[in-house]
Amino acid sequence: MENRLKRVGLLMIILLSTTFNSYGFDGLWSGRLKVTGLGLSSNVHLYLEEIPAGGGYKGILIYNLGKKSENITSVFGYSNSRGIRIMEVSQIRGVANTNLISISLRASKNPKTGVDVLRAERIYQVKSSLVFDTGSLEMSQSTDPLSASYRSLVNHNPPVTIRSPLVKNAAFATTKIAHNSYSILQFGLGTSQDLNRDLIEPLMEIIPDENSFKERSPDYTSYLKLPSPEQNEGARVLLRSVFLSSSTQAQVKVKLSLVNEYYKDTFRLAESILFLPVEDLFAENQSSAANYNDNPTMKAVGYEYGLGQMEPVVGRRTLEGLAQQGDAKAIGWLGYFKFFGKGGFNIDKGSGRELMFSVRDRLTRQAEGGDPESMFLIYQILSNTSPNPSERKISINYLQRASFMGYLPAQYESGLIALTSGSTEVARKLAEQSFAKGLPKSALILGLMHVEGRGGRKDVKQALAWYQRAADAGDATALGILSQLYSNGMDLPPDPTKAVAFAKQAANRGNSGAMVFLGDVFLNGNQGVKKDPKEALKWYTNAAEAGNSQGMLSLGLMFEKGNELGLVTDQKSAFYWINLAGINGNVSAMFALAGIYEEGVYTEMSQVKSRFWRAEAEALRPSEQRASPRAGEDIANFWKYADFSPTYYYLPDEDRVVSTGTDVMGGIFSGLFGSYLESRSQVQPQFNKVELIYEKDGERVYGGTISSGVREAIRIVGGKEVEAFARGRIKLGFLLDNVTANGISGYQNFSIDPKLPHGAFIMRIPGSPWVNFGTNNVHRFNQGGLIDIAINDADYSNNAGYFDVKIIVRD
Repeated sequence: MENRLKRVGLLMIILLSTTFNSYGFDGLWSGRLKVTGLGLSSNVHLYLEEIPAGGGYKGILIYNLGKKSENITSVFGYSNSRGIRIMEVSQIRGVANTNLISISLRASKNPKTGVDVLRAERIYQVKSSLVFDTGSLEMSQSTDPLSASYRSLVNHNPPVTIRSPLVKNAAFATTKIAHNSYSILQFGLGTSQDLNRDLIEPLMEIIPDENSFKERSPDYTSYLKLPSPEQNEGARVLLRSVFLSSSTQAQVKVKLSLVNEYYKDTFRLAESILFLPVEDLFAENQSSAANYNDNPTMKAVGYEYGLGQMEPVVGRRTLEGLAQQGDAKAIGWLGYFKFFGKGGFNIDKGSGRELMFSVRDRLTRQAEGGDPESMFLIYQILSNTSPNPSERKISINYLQRASFMGYLPAQYESGLIALTSGSTEVARKLAEQSFAKGLPKSALILGLMHVEGRGGRKDVKQALAWYQRAADAGDATALGILSQLYSNGMDLPPDPTKAVAFAKQAANRGNSGAMVFLGDVFLNGNQGVKKDPKEALKWYTNAAEAGNSQGMLSLGLMFEKGNELGLVTDQKSAFYWINLAGINGNVSAMFALAGIYEEGVYTEMSQVKSRFWRAEAEALRPSEQRASPRAGEDIANFWKYADFSPTYYYLPDEDRVVSTGTDVMGGIFSGLFGSYLESRSQVQPQFNKVELIYEKDGERVYGGTISSGVREAIRIVGGKEVEAFARGRIKLGFLLDNVTANGISGYQNFSIDPKLPHGAFIMRIPGSPWVNFGTNNVHRFNQGGLIDIAINDADYSNNAGYFDVKIIVRD
């Protein structure tokens, strides 16, 4: 085995070439080859020479040596546990033959003579799906020398070589694999002069270490067009790493193979094991980190992270002032806070998205210039609001780079991601590092790890200590968690006084969950507090106005039951807040809305909206999967109509009756025919309707139910992104039960668009192709107009069931 060390700048990659067993295959082999499928029948001589350093074998295959019909090809081979595999890589001399072949040869000894023998197990045609079972080849090792004129035809270079592998971070010019981020692996390819690049198109296979890389991307397998010998073209592959098992892990392994595919087998042209260097979790030199974490915008938002430079009211006012002055970071922070309802700001996704987009380009330039605060904000902007899937993916690199450079909010966010992904060791290191550098909010991560026993044993006392550290810094989340711990009595003795006190502190610092808790306390009179519906109404109102969906639902229910609580019943307010809770994702509110629209309580009856909200709720709280209507009926009807009774004949000459026995074919035919007629006779009423359900944060959300299709259902402007969901199962005619909106393969002759799965949920702008949305898909329509919606079935007459659809148009 050869270890070749390549250094590119600071990058060190250990490239290990595959070792081939070199015993016994070099030299001259002779025998007779027959391949009926190619019309080959000739004496053959195989001459092999080992490529230096264990790189396999190169040689020539001579057909009909010394005759007028002599033909010579260049071959490459490598040994395996059974023998050797060879493949013709080009024509050298003789009759032009485009049918290059590959042969798997099994090594053995002739029991009589003791001579080494190679017998063909399989013979393939290169770049074809053909395998020639009628082919045969047996060769013995020859002691006769091959003349120098023939040996000079051997090209000693491997047909394909992998050159200069290089790793680059997908967002920054680092040459190491970074934790939990995307990196580009690129490499060059070299080819030998004797390689027929028109017939050999290798398949690239990237096999990353499954413990180090998160995704198995389709990009890891693709065909490559080989460059000319003078070129060094290769490929670029995007690799997604995880948080590595240890922050001190020095390298990760990636296997890179180039194979030629044929039939159900592959021939290995080149293979390398790459050991890629890993970037440290933290930069060695973080001398500039203090500047990143102590600037005007960080002082303004520091209250959110417990930095304590300003009180929340002062911090919010300062942040808004900086934003009005045009500070890009301040505008980005303000948009981020409003989009997520953080920092004491109410949730306003539309305004938040608009603010973030307004400074996206400026922050990108600052991030690429090395500013970690801008990196953190660009991560938030791209990962949460970008319509481009590639941008959303790559955005993680900005976060990880900012964390690496010592930016404390990025280290906290990265620690949360590590904990969520199960990388507890990395989460602990990030939390401890950022806490020690002055970020009290990171104590939340350490508290959660102790209270749930992640990465070690459960320790409630340690959890309380960490939560208290964050609470002492004024962290509203920590105060809310302490309130819950003291109220539920699950992990420590309940203390209602502390529970209510911590909840009030948390609520006063903007924790909407604590507001709901206090509303529940005063509504029900628990936690040692006297029942007070007016006080409960106040806290629910505060929570609802802060964007808490449970607060919205509770407020709506209080308006509904006002008279019973000594307050005033207000049905319009009840519907307003319950509807808003559903729009904001509260499952209980969604079920309530389904009933409200079904019965026409507080608003008009609407079957479409009732079905929409019930489908939304069931998608978030799934119950047992329901089968399509009339599922299994065709099978039941088969047995209903199947007649397997025998046919009887009277034989007058013998004066007796004979039977044919059980009529299997007749029974099958009668069952299928009867069941088919029964299926065709059952016609389901068509129900196709789509309505606008609500508008929110720059999105128009439509809902409806379809059994066949709706023409010109929704108007959109060209260039808008449309996301759609389709739920439910349908029966597509005869014997096709329980079909989801992804459709099924086959039955193209019965489809509206034969190129798409039969029965799939599809949409289009008239005049443009149909798009398969299936159960969920996102598509950007370049052309504007009215959208057609359909189930991809040309005949709906005996279908059963409906798809409940949700269509989001993003403006």
